[in-house]
Amino acid sequence: MKYLVTSILIVFLVGMLVPTIQANLTSLEFYLEWEQSQVDEDKALTLRFRDSEKTILVEPTPFLTEDDIDKAELIFMKDRAGEVGIRVFFQSEAAALLEKITSENIGRKLVVSLNGQIISAPVIMSQVSGGAAVVRAKFSLGEAKTVADKLNQGGMPTRVDYQSAYEIILNAKQLGYYIFINRPMARLSPEEAKGVEEMLGRVCLNAIAVVDECMVINPSDERNANLLLVQAVLYQYLNQRESAKKSLEKIIDDFPNSKVASQAWEIMRKEFK
Repeated sequence: MKYLVTSILIVFLVGMLVPTIQANLTSLEFYLEWEQSQVDEDKALTLRFRDSEKTILVEPTPFLTEDDIDKAELIFMKDRAGEVGIRVFFQSEAAALLEKITSENIGRKLVVSLNGQIISAPVIMSQVSGGAAVVRAKFSLGEAKTVADKLNQGGMPTRVDYQSAYEIILNAKQLGYYIFINRPMARLSPEEAKGVEEMLGRVCLNAIAVVDECMVINPSDERNANLLLVQAVLYQYLNQRESAKKSLEKIIDDFPNSKVASQAWEIMRKEFK
C-alpha cells in the first residue's frame, strides 16, 4: 500500500515539477531528423535541446513554421497529469504537407524547435492527419499560454482544452478523497505521511491554479462553474474555508443560471451558515 500511494502521487506530480522555459516566441519550427543514410552530413543543421546539452542533426530547412499555423489552444496532457502542451492547427496546405511528410517518414524524429532550441522530438509513429498536432515541451501553464497567445496573435484568443483540464482537476479531487477519506497514510510512518500530505497539498494548489487560469482565458464559459465547484472542494481539503466560500460565491454570482449554482447554494447553506 505504501508503494501504491506514493507512486500515484509521484506520477501525478511528475508533470508539475518541471523546469521553467522562457516562452518569448520569435520562431517555432518543425524539422525532420537527419537520416543517417544521407550523404554529405555537412549540410545537416545541429540543434541543441532546451534543457540539456544533447543535440540532434536535422535537415537544414524547417518544413513548417509558425507562419503555417492557423490557431493554437492549451491542452493538459492526459498521460502525464499536470503537463501542459499546445495543440496547433495548421492551415490547409501546411496540414496536407504534414500528413504527407509523416506518412513517408515513419520511424524518424519530428523535431520541434522554439527560438532555435529543441523543445520536443517525438518519433513519428503514424501519419499525422486532421491538420493538428500537439507540441509537448514541459511548459508551465503561463509559459504555454504565452506561446499560444503569440501563435494566435491577430487571430482568435487562446482557448483551453476543457476536457483535459477536467481530467487534471478531477484527478486531484479524487486523489484528495483517496488519501483523506480512505486514510491509507495510516500505514505510513509519521515522516512518510507528512511528506505525502505536503505533496498532495502541492497537487491541490496546482489544480486550483488551473481553474484560475481557465477563468482568465475563457471567463464567460459556463463550464467554469463545474471547475469552480471542484476548486471549492480542494480548498476545503486544504482547510482554506474562506477561499472555498469565494469559489462558491463566484459560481452563484457569475453563473446563476447554471445547474451547478444550485449545488453551490446547497453547500453554502450547509457549510457556511
